[in-house]
Amino acid sequence: SLICMHYTVISDSQSVYNSFLKGTNMCAGDSGTAFGHVSVQLMIDKDGTVFQLLPLDRRCTGAYGVNHKAISIEMVPANESDLLSRPQQIHSSFCVVRDLMMKFNIPASGIIAHSEVSAGKSVVPEYLDYADSVYPDRYPASSHRSDPGSTYMSWLRGYLKGLPNNN
Repeated sequence: SLICMHYTVISDSQSVYNSFLKGTNMCAGDSGTAFGHVSVQLMIDKDGTVFQLLPLDRRCTGAYGVNHKAISIEMVPANESDLLSRPQQIHSSFCVVRDLMMKFNIPASGIIAHSEVSAGKSVVPEYLDYADSVYPDRYPASSHRSDPGSTYMSWLRGYLKGLPNNN
């Protein structure tokens, strides 16, 4: 199992939720695009409130390539600097990751960023895509992701190293 960290690029949780409900065209590999709903299991608002949007054992569409193995956590900032300015949101995300790691016996190496997923198998060996013969092992360059940012991931990984049995 993996935990994949994201941020929304949308600055408020209601707008994020509404965009999930509205749906959008999404990449469907060799089939082109298909209408669907972006989904994640958990969303963490700017004040640190955690919302469960899907059961943790339900497959979501948050991180193409690892959805079959990942719990996706979406944080609600406009960008990484906005996220880094919100200590309560960061603290909540660290606590949620810690608790999920313990509950599902996920090692620290299984905590990944959406940007790492977009780089594909070279960074995330669990990446799997049978539906795209052109880009079976990574996102196309035009679909690269930058969330949640290298500074946030560095802080999260530093926190995780301090936990028992995660060095």
